[in-house]
Amino acid sequence: MKLNFSRINFMQLVAVLILFMLCSSGTTIEAQDKADPLAPGEPGVIASAPVNDNFANAVIISGASGQIQGTTVQATTESGEPRHGGVSGGNSVWYRFTAPDSGNMRVYVQGTSVLTIYKGSSLNNLVQLATNDEADAIVGSELIFGTNAGETYQIAVDSKFINYVPYTTAIAINWNFSHSAFGDNFAVPMFINPEGTTVISNVNATKEAGEPNIAGSPGGKSVWFVINPVLSGPGTSYTFSTRGSTYQNGTSNMDTLLAVYTGNSVGALTLLGSNDDLNGTTRHSQVTVTLNAGAGPFYIAIDGFSSPNIPVATGNIVLTWGQTRGSIASDFDGDRQTDYAVFRPSTGAWYNLSSIDGSFTAALWGVETDRPQPGDFDGDGKTDLVVYRSAEGAWYVFQSRTQTWRVINWGLSSDTPVAGDYDGNGLMDAAVFRQSDGTWQINTPQPMYVQFGQSGDTPVTADFDGDNKTDIAVFRPQSGTWYIRKSSTGGVIVRTFGQSGDVPVPADYDGDGRADVAIYRGGTWWILKSLDQSVAVYQFGLPGDKPAPANYNSYDPRVQLVVFRPSDGNWYFFDPHFYQTGAVHLGLNGDVPTSVIYR
Repeated sequence: MKLNFSRINFMQLVAVLILFMLCSSGTTIEAQDKADPLAPGEPGVIASAPVNDNFANAVIISGASGQIQGTTVQATTESGEPRHGGVSGGNSVWYRFTAPDSGNMRVYVQGTSVLTIYKGSSLNNLVQLATNDEADAIVGSELIFGTNAGETYQIAVDSKFINYVPYTTAIAINWNFSHSAFGDNFAVPMFINPEGTTVISNVNATKEAGEPNIAGSPGGKSVWFVINPVLSGPGTSYTFSTRGSTYQNGTSNMDTLLAVYTGNSVGALTLLGSNDDLNGTTRHSQVTVTLNAGAGPFYIAIDGFSSPNIPVATGNIVLTWGQTRGSIASDFDGDRQTDYAVFRPSTGAWYNLSSIDGSFTAALWGVETDRPQPGDFDGDGKTDLVVYRSAEGAWYVFQSRTQTWRVINWGLSSDTPVAGDYDGNGLMDAAVFRQSDGTWQINTPQPMYVQFGQSGDTPVTADFDGDNKTDIAVFRPQSGTWYIRKSSTGGVIVRTFGQSGDVPVPADYDGDGRADVAIYRGGTWWILKSLDQSVAVYQFGLPGDKPAPANYNSYDPRVQLVVFRPSDGNWYFFDPHFYQTGAVHLGLNGDVPTSVIYR
């Protein structure tokens, strides 16, 4: 098996088009661009780049706090400039801050942006300390980083990609320096919105008297957050993660501790969940808990690991949170957003467009008869290239973490591959559905063998009960019946929804953290919402299109309606929540979209 990667800047080749919605009545839906509260009300022309377009001309900020106005409109990227936060937005402006003392610096940017903090005196010796682009859903970025007295920090603000186009706008830079850690005390936590990402430092943080240890470690430098989301049901699954946290010197994989509580004081907390290391290959922490309406507010404590022989870990902590979505389909760049991607059976090639910056990646992994089963098998938050080779009953996995490959022997030539995270540990499991006897055989650390289904059933894999585990389920075409075995309780849900010839497309269309029963019928989407059991019908697509619903917008837990049209190699998308439509070209006739696994 041969592996070959190539990467080019595909940004100028990807056209995002505003199109009419494809419906039999001829009704059109015009795209509505995401509004930015700081964008000018009327279009204008800026004759030149901002004064701080270049690193050498960075605007100096000083003092304990302040705010200044700026813009990324007409800004450019210099030769040798790093990709801020891994994104080549191409419209960066620079600011510079010299710390008056050891402490913590909070920077908040109003306006759609990517915010990154560096140490270094020139473009060629910058060391990234922290980066953020979603502090306030999609209209702001924020981070808090530890400082050393007299050290100078470089602050870059770049444009953010939205629907594969860099979004430039007016911005406002806000800053606040403090000797104490932000969120140091339970009584004065950092407030966070229902979903997002932020960066905070635990430099100079303390541990209060009576504060509990986390996951068996005493820690010693904790910071606190509080969240009180409006919940849509009696139990909503939320996930909190410290993936991406770095030590104060910029070294990656900071060893963190994470816990979620309810309660009204440090001495009267009820633990909902805690974690030290997510798995054996990473030091970041992750907790998934069920938040019940009326039980909040909920408090999140993050600390650095410590032990008798190891001092407390300090650095820049990344906290990402939101309704649990599990592994994001076809997220090859790890930004929690689905990438447009296809597998070409005729050549065994994979092609994808990065949702970070629109760049194009090609790789050879597989042969013509292989069946693509992409997913995060190594736990690094990125989708791995995976194929199931029926002739051998073998899974070939190329691991993005180590750039190495392995083979999992699991299955027979007649089995249907059904990869999923069946035990909820954040790793995809190799699994097969055996049509001959209706059994599911799942390669978890403790292998699972479950009798569920019969010959002729179509296996469907999704998290229908919101417990962050893939449920065992089948769609029976001859009766249009769904049979779903809930991993949370073992109970069975039966729904009659569909008919022979329909394509099952279960996904979380209503954003309640649970997959909805749904089918695609020759251009019509029928969705049975788990939130309230109502039925939504959308006319979008044509006969012959391949439906590929997924989370193409990282800021919205609800999936978007997307079809891949083999006849022209275009992807057509429709976001029914924001009434946006458009198209992206990637693929040829015969290609298989990888965001939905076709059985």
